[in-house]
Amino acid sequence: MSPLLDPQCNWWSPGDPTSYALHDEAFMTALVNAGYSSFTCPGGLFGAMTDARAVLVIHRGGSRRWELILQEGAEDVLATFTTDLAGASRVAVSWLRGGRRDEISREIAALAIWRLHKRRPQDKETGTGPNGAS
Repeated sequence: MSPLLDPQCNWWSPGDPTSYALHDEAFMTALVNAGYSSFTCPGGLFGAMTDARAVLVIHRGGSRRWELILQEGAEDVLATFTTDLAGASRVAVSWLRGGRRDEISREIAALAIWRLHKRRPQDKETGTGPNGAS
């Protein structure tokens, strides 16, 4: 589901007034400079999207820690927690440009404090997780 279906979300452009931290604005500016539309939503959610893919970022806590979620269609494909928002912006641009999941997964692994594993389609059929655990 698109975050912009939420009426409280807004498109964002550099120079727009915001209550976001400078790191967050730098992330959004990098995506706008790469040609993508950035958005902000209440509660610290921001990101960018194309017709097929989206990047969602949630500022977690008062520290410099963010949750990065990559979506394809309505599915969360990859997610991680990171302290490297500049690196996350490079991953986001690669993802939005159509980067392959396996390549993006390696890039995310380099950013991760820890990684959230998403279930693979075969896991849904068998009821098992990434390591065979249910």
